[in-house]
Amino acid sequence: MRYITTALIATLISSYTINADIVDSSYKRLITQSAFTSNDLILQSGWYTTDGKNGDNPDLTNSNFVGSYHFGETGDKFRPFILGGFGFTDIEQNSINLNRSNGSIDNAEFDSYYLKAGFGLNYNPTTNWSFDIGASALWMNSDDGNYDTKNPLNMSDSRDRKIKELFDKESDTTVYDVFGTMIFHPKFGDYQSYFEANFHYLNFDYDHDVSSLDGFDVDLKAGVHTPAFADIYGLPIWSEFYLAGNLPDSDLSEWLGFDYAVSAGTSIHWQIGPMIPLFNGAFKNLDVSFNLQGTTSNSDFEGWKASVSCNLAKF
Repeated sequence: MRYITTALIATLISSYTINADIVDSSYKRLITQSAFTSNDLILQSGWYTTDGKNGDNPDLTNSNFVGSYHFGETGDKFRPFILGGFGFTDIEQNSINLNRSNGSIDNAEFDSYYLKAGFGLNYNPTTNWSFDIGASALWMNSDDGNYDTKNPLNMSDSRDRKIKELFDKESDTTVYDVFGTMIFHPKFGDYQSYFEANFHYLNFDYDHDVSSLDGFDVDLKAGVHTPAFADIYGLPIWSEFYLAGNLPDSDLSEWLGFDYAVSAGTSIHWQIGPMIPLFNGAFKNLDVSFNLQGTTSNSDFEGWKASVSCNLAKF
């Protein structure tokens, strides 16, 4: 009888551990996808569907207001820069299955806002090459009330208590990003081309004692700026076309839901800097652009990004 009781206890502990892991992993995946896309320059701002975990594919929306400022003049050999901003992200997964004891299939949502800040140094050894090194931190907060139950949570049930802790309470996540960038930007007549490789070391620090995550991500981008084809108030308007890719390592891809993502997009730029006569022409190269991008991947991560941004020329 003692052996049977011991075996029963071991089975119950094992069952609880499995169910707790399901809750943990579902929470971690949804939060990671929200934080990563908010931090990533290529995937920022847009609507995406992502690869689901124990349920159907989540819908993810981002709205981002971020940018950078390079001090000095375009072409200076060394240019310190700062970056920062804020944004909003919402990810919702309907029909999420967390193996509740009553068999309920529910909905989970994280409606979050974030703040981002960082700094770095831009190095231009020649007219065609640029290198960046820098670091940033993104802090994301999600309010409580992220779990929509078809059957109320039962606080005497350990699985439901775990769901309450992770999905239905305020949640904080911090993403630390150390990055390096190489840019080759030759000019062909009036066409400004660029080939860019960004290398990131990312660390995700989650709330509620969920284990942290770290890994490497490589972002690649190639594009071209066309000559001006029109002007408004004598200020030029031109187009940009680009192709980009995200290559997270296996540690990150497990939680992002894709091994690689490919994006293609276009932008219409209007140089408005000369209309901002501040700080001795510090914003003379500023342009505002309308951007449209489509993204796909090797899994179910896909979607669209439409945004308006302000840009200061890197080179």
